[in-house]
Amino acid sequence: MDLYSFMFEYFPDNRPDLRGKGIPLLIDDDTGKSLTLEDMHERVDLLSLGMAEHLGGGLDGAQIDDQTIAIFSVNTIDYPIIVWATHRLGGVITGVNPAYTSSELGYQLEVSNAKMLFVGEDPVSLRTGLEAAEKAGIPKERVVIIQSAATMAKKGSEKVDGHWTVSGLVEAGTQILQKEGRGVLSSTRRKLKPDEGKTKLAFLSFSSGTTGLPKGVKIVHSNPIANVLQWLAFNEVPDKLAVRGPRYTPGQDVALGLLPWFQIFGVVVNLHSMMWSGTAVVGIARFRGIVPFLESVVKYRISHWMLVPPLIVLFVKDPAVEKYLDQVRQIARFCMVGAAPCSAELSRQFLAKLPDLDFGQGYGMTETSTVISLAAPGQKAVYGSAGRIFPNTEARIVKPDGQDAATGDSGELWVRGPQITRGYLNNDKATEEMWLEGGWLRTGDEAIINDAGDIYIVDRLKELIKVKGFQVPP
Repeated sequence: MDLYSFMFEYFPDNRPDLRGKGIPLLIDDDTGKSLTLEDMHERVDLLSLGMAEHLGGGLDGAQIDDQTIAIFSVNTIDYPIIVWATHRLGGVITGVNPAYTSSELGYQLEVSNAKMLFVGEDPVSLRTGLEAAEKAGIPKERVVIIQSAATMAKKGSEKVDGHWTVSGLVEAGTQILQKEGRGVLSSTRRKLKPDEGKTKLAFLSFSSGTTGLPKGVKIVHSNPIANVLQWLAFNEVPDKLAVRGPRYTPGQDVALGLLPWFQIFGVVVNLHSMMWSGTAVVGIARFRGIVPFLESVVKYRISHWMLVPPLIVLFVKDPAVEKYLDQVRQIARFCMVGAAPCSAELSRQFLAKLPDLDFGQGYGMTETSTVISLAAPGQKAVYGSAGRIFPNTEARIVKPDGQDAATGDSGELWVRGPQITRGYLNNDKATEEMWLEGGWLRTGDEAIINDAGDIYIVDRLKELIKVKGFQVPP
């Protein structure tokens, strides 16, 4: 199974079914524009038709199957649409940090062998994208502009300076469907063979690994699918709409889509785990300060927050928060913090402001696609812990001599499970250093697991530092 089928065609008994309910699942923060599951499905199909015909060599889309397509953009309402349209045609997505320079973008385009680039409409992104694409050998006609919901509301153009827009390709897909009939949807679909989802790439997500320049992590379709199902089981998400579970009420919850979708956490947790299980996501393009953030929380009643420690610090320290606290306390239900350690003291200060909040840290890496541990539902806050291990996931604490450490002793955290990725692209040496026999992945982090199963990350063995949640080799 691929991620397109998983999102739009797979409805097992444990999935809350939003079909036909008219419940928004994806919401644009700036405009309030929203898409239901059916809206997204239709837009994905139409975009894939337009891509196949005009960028893929014809309606069979053969020139997109197995090709890498880059997205260089902030979070927009069309970001996941591009992801799933690409997967529908058999392509691979590599998300790129929209803050990158032309040379940084060019490096990722070249390493990933990207053949097409979707780029944000703002002048800086467009200029950077065009310069990098030219150097990487991507032709101008294969650079597609992603317009914001606000631009689309003003009737965005089919083409801008000779470049297709996403909306233009969707409109082209609409015309193809009207001309060819619904049978064209089947003929353009790249369906996977049995078990091919365990080998076919879905994403090339870049990570610094244990050292050096960013490397492309090979993420197959089965990796995020496994992590979504693990998320549902661990968090005890009810299988029916409007049923209140310990952490989620499908069809009523709204999640924060602020963390970037070019990173694997945003892709898997926001765009798949949340929406697959009936939680709407408010896509926020950029963090513009604590007040706009809180205004969005109140406006859209954002109940489920995924944050990084610098945002927790702002919430705790900024006096502007006090004005919103009474409202926020009635709205916020769950907060997961990740990407970097959140100290015990900062956690205490945060919960002092939101005492009824279900709060905890999670742990994961690009190489684990993505979460391997999280604070458990109903668990009393364990300050400084990275949570407990996910279902169908194993963890070991390994000493330098290769032996397992005793409970409570520190060592390198090794993990294995169906969410573990397939290694680095074209880098056998780095792959062999992290992916070991027996399916184990070396995380490069020193950790402790106590008697209760709580994981504590105590040190970084990796040769890198984190700046606002981003990996930076020193």
